[in-house]
Amino acid sequence: MKTLVARMFDRRPSILVLHDIDGWALDHVFQLWFGDSCNFRVARLNWDKVSTPRAFQGHNLVVYGYLDIYLRFKSCPRKAVVIIHDPCELFPQVVNWHEVEPKPELIVLLRSLRAVVVISIELQTRLSSYGIKTYRIPTMSRLPVQEDCELTPLPPVAISIFKNYPRKNAEMLNRLAEKGRASGLWNLSLHENPSFNETAYLDLIDQSPIYVCSSWQEGGPLPAMDVMSRGGVVVTTRVGQMEEIITDGESGFFCSSQEEFEETLARLFGNRNVLEQARGKSLAAYRQRRDKAIIRETVQQVFTNILRHP
Repeated sequence: MKTLVARMFDRRPSILVLHDIDGWALDHVFQLWFGDSCNFRVARLNWDKVSTPRAFQGHNLVVYGYLDIYLRFKSCPRKAVVIIHDPCELFPQVVNWHEVEPKPELIVLLRSLRAVVVISIELQTRLSSYGIKTYRIPTMSRLPVQEDCELTPLPPVAISIFKNYPRKNAEMLNRLAEKGRASGLWNLSLHENPSFNETAYLDLIDQSPIYVCSSWQEGGPLPAMDVMSRGGVVVTTRVGQMEEIITDGESGFFCSSQEEFEETLARLFGNRNVLEQARGKSLAAYRQRRDKAIIRETVQQVFTNILRHP
């Protein structure tokens, strides 16, 4: 009864968040963003449980977890906030996607919304070229962050975790794994469409100090941030949020060709000192730039600004 009365007299702005609560990646993001919100009343619903626009009534903002959810409802654009996690929500999954135009109707749609939120500077810059104002809120790993004192030396093991979408560039990953087996210079283990439970996933991350990402497009990628949060080092293309976290050659390694991936993996497997120094710098960089309290403060500021500017 007390809770019901408290809700009746709660004058904070109300935000309805629609996303796939059964999808671990998005669920993690919205737990992080809104889990301890004190400035807003937040209702989180699985989008497929909503069957009528009446569900949107009584809320100041409706946050759609990704563009496809909004395209299903297309309701209340003036209080709709759409989160775009990956460029593939707007752009084709091709190598030169930065040079390819999205569908014109999608640009018109984004301009009609209350707000658009992205998670990377890369996508924010791309959308600004179309005159679309975006807010940016970074994401982070859902795993507990490793403490410095727990960072012990590990034998070199490289992994990549991915779903076989075109943007993941699985062909290069397979070539790298095969070249490593043939040469004996590195060992890259590929995990395509995995179904780990939480314990098995954490064990894999903790035993694998090197993560390889060869993608053309990314929002995160989240597994790379998982590895960094546990004291691993990422060897990656310049995608998603990676350029915001990694300093090349120090806290991670950027590669633009298969040859550069091969050289970097051979170096990390061949020199334990290089690997351990990079691991320490990777963990420090992650802890500095992906602090949970700072991200939640950013969420409060972003949605306060959105509410102030109808």
